[in-house]
Amino acid sequence: PEVSLHKGSWENVVKAVSRGKKLACESCGKNGATIGCTFGTDACLLSYHFRCAEDTGWDFERDGKAFLCDEHRRHASNWQKLRQTSTAHYIQKNPYNAVVCSLCGEGGDGEMSNCGDLLAFRRAGESIISHSNCLRYTNIVNTVAIDPLAGDDSDSDYEQGEDASDHGEDEQYQNVFEAYKSARVCSGCGRYGATIQCSENGCPRHFHFSCAEDTGWSFDIRRHRFTCDRHANVPAEMN
Repeated sequence: PEVSLHKGSWENVVKAVSRGKKLACESCGKNGATIGCTFGTDACLLSYHFRCAEDTGWDFERDGKAFLCDEHRRHASNWQKLRQTSTAHYIQKNPYNAVVCSLCGEGGDGEMSNCGDLLAFRRAGESIISHSNCLRYTNIVNTVAIDPLAGDDSDSDYEQGEDASDHGEDEQYQNVFEAYKSARVCSGCGRYGATIQCSENGCPRHFHFSCAEDTGWSFDIRRHRFTCDRHANVPAEMN
């Protein structure tokens, strides 16, 4: 916090480095943690490295320089919104939880799973981990491009039906916890966590992403229209 840029010159860098050598990071345990929790000035003694602080969901561009640790930020008004954290931070905070998707119940990450990367999110005191495709292919989760200069309430500049993934942008997910709470029993495998409902009027079927993909569902992610195998080939005029 003591480092600043004044008229093109960095100030107090050596002081910060010297101080950091004595401080262990609350997240990774290594020394060099120069970012301390600012709650109550000297009331909190927790310190972090920059990357470890961002792993907790803090974004210095968006949230400012006055960092707050996990314990003290949960009561801040702007922390009631959805934030994405690193999976490593989720595992650290939930050491007894299996590292599996909260929706499909499967593990695997990236190339190991057709469901995509495992992503971690938190909102106030809640946390969740889920595959990217298990979230994206739901009826209510949206993604928008992240604009760090516009703040949390920025709107996407994309046309209706587009999202950040269409343009290769970094993404901000919306309605993640709402999707989790709306999950049903999968009509395919019989397990809980299905968040894709067939868009055909009157069809009650819910599927996991992987179960839907395996059974030939039709996906139109731009319009959030997902059609089960029974209705995927029905002509549009009959829908």
